[in-house]
Amino acid sequence: MPCKGFNLYNSFALEYKKVDAGVCEIVYNNTIKNKGLLLKSNTAMRNAVNNSNDTLLIQKYDDWITLKKQIAKEYSKGEDTKELELQANELEGYLVTNSNEFSDFKKVQSINWKQVQTGLNKNEVAIEFLNFPLLIPDSSLTEFTSQTQYTALIISKESKYPKMIPLFKEKQLEKIIGEFGGNNYSYINNIYGKNKEVNTELYNLIWKPMEEHLKDIKTVYLSPSGLLHKISFSAIAREQNIYLCDEYNIEMKSSTGKLVTPESSLFNKGMTCSLYGGINYNSDSTDTEIWKYLEGTKSEVQRIESILSKKKLNVSFAIDQFATEEMFKEQASNSDIIHIATHGFFYPDPKEVKQDSAKEEKTEHGDLVFRGGNNGFGVWSFVKNPNPLMRSGLVLAGANDVWNREEQTEGEDGVLTAQEVAHIDMRKTNLVVMSACETGLGDIKGSEGVYGLQRAFKMAGVKFLIMSLWQVPDKETEEFMTTFYTKLLKLKDIKQAFNHTQKEMRDKYDPYFWAAFVLIE
Repeated sequence: MPCKGFNLYNSFALEYKKVDAGVCEIVYNNTIKNKGLLLKSNTAMRNAVNNSNDTLLIQKYDDWITLKKQIAKEYSKGEDTKELELQANELEGYLVTNSNEFSDFKKVQSINWKQVQTGLNKNEVAIEFLNFPLLIPDSSLTEFTSQTQYTALIISKESKYPKMIPLFKEKQLEKIIGEFGGNNYSYINNIYGKNKEVNTELYNLIWKPMEEHLKDIKTVYLSPSGLLHKISFSAIAREQNIYLCDEYNIEMKSSTGKLVTPESSLFNKGMTCSLYGGINYNSDSTDTEIWKYLEGTKSEVQRIESILSKKKLNVSFAIDQFATEEMFKEQASNSDIIHIATHGFFYPDPKEVKQDSAKEEKTEHGDLVFRGGNNGFGVWSFVKNPNPLMRSGLVLAGANDVWNREEQTEGEDGVLTAQEVAHIDMRKTNLVVMSACETGLGDIKGSEGVYGLQRAFKMAGVKFLIMSLWQVPDKETEEFMTTFYTKLLKLKDIKQAFNHTQKEMRDKYDPYFWAAFVLIE
């Protein structure tokens, strides 16, 4: 069923559910199936091919990977890639058709809401958020309005059918968060408020319509959709100094279908950890320093290395000019935990927004040093790129040179884009921590989710991600991360360590300083 078909059915179901609640089953099943397939494609392909003994299949796969890398390179130079993409699509079709071990697709396609329900305990709910255009009344189910409706699909242990709850229109959320709002101190405080200055707008819009279905609920598993990917649910305020994280244990999922086959969040002493921080973005030939050195990232990874080494873990520690893109790609496939403390970037679709110059901000806390960068001349090869996975990335050693160049050269450039991440085999990786700015952001394409680092790392096979939704202050980020690893060694569970860290930071600071980071499975 094409995307329009799903939208037609969702809009129809929102009205018809009053007559037959059973229509919500189909909506829920379609939602988890679509989300699963969008994130599973590369990983399932890689699993199937690597586990086969078919030399032709493996060769076709290698050719496909080579093409995808070539496409990424041509994208970065602004070249036309239509012919290459056609070749890549043909090869992908061959791989799908000829791989008998392509089991991940079958598993994802067969998951239904009843299986998700089986994974719930008594005081738990699963929430799938969904957004779609509404039908024009009396249009014979063919024409849509310009309004995008957001709904919540809720199931509990006792549900006879999923509940489909209308929440709000997209323009209402845009009014609160700004369609292309900045991510600075004042902007975040205006949205989430402070401990002593409550703002309940998000609560009233998103959460209050669901309250009657959340009585006695302690744990909420939720999967965002559309603009809700930009929201830190833990920091939504119900009243002054009372946030959702105080009321519920909130677990973010790429799809609630994850409850059927959950990933293990347990941590053990045999894991291999790769740390990157204190990175030198310059070289001997650097003319302009676009990405500034982040002093806090060096002390952060040094402290984390000290914490992990005390437990005699296998820790790889890369700083200064040694934290290269080449090293990351070499180590990623064999690392259980990867921690990257650096600059991150996400640039909006150039067709939709004019990039504003970054502004330094003074606050009551003094000058805040952020893990994000200003624009330079060379950055426009990323900013203006039509591919959203090329407009999101992490900055590694020597990256200032590519930002200053007028054209692409051979070899790695120090900029690890989401496009490149998506084609690294990271099935072994339990956790990636992106201790950087805006790493949870990306282009939001209808109900397809976020096209950025989040999507790329999941496509690469990573089980858990910690990422940020706005510009993160250097000092408090170091505190958050070192607290997290200390608790991880004590609790030996990624999810528990993150929740305990978030609550400890929440007791000390306003949301701006702790709520940017989210953990997603």
